[in-house]
Amino acid sequence: MAPKEAIQRLSLIDFAAARDEGLAHLNETATDYKMRIDLPEDEIKDYLTKNIVFRVDDQMQKGLTRYFELAHKHGLIPQLKTPEHL
Repeated sequence: MAPKEAIQRLSLIDFAAARDEGLAHLNETATDYKMRIDLPEDEIKDYLTKNIVFRVDDQMQKGLTRYFELAHKHGLIPQLKTPEHL
């Protein structure tokens, strides 16, 4: 479990604004990582825009809720969690 101070710091982060800023600088990110991981920029952009979901829709929310229900039912997590309380 994370220390109480870490949880408090996380609650101050505006994740939606961070996501939006990151997406606004997609080209710069791809250029930077091209040099770090030796992949073409287009491949990095494709990965960031096609393989990562930045917004959770209703169907995904239901799937995450079901995942946590099953994990709890089968003893994989000690208490039932909802995606909002991770």
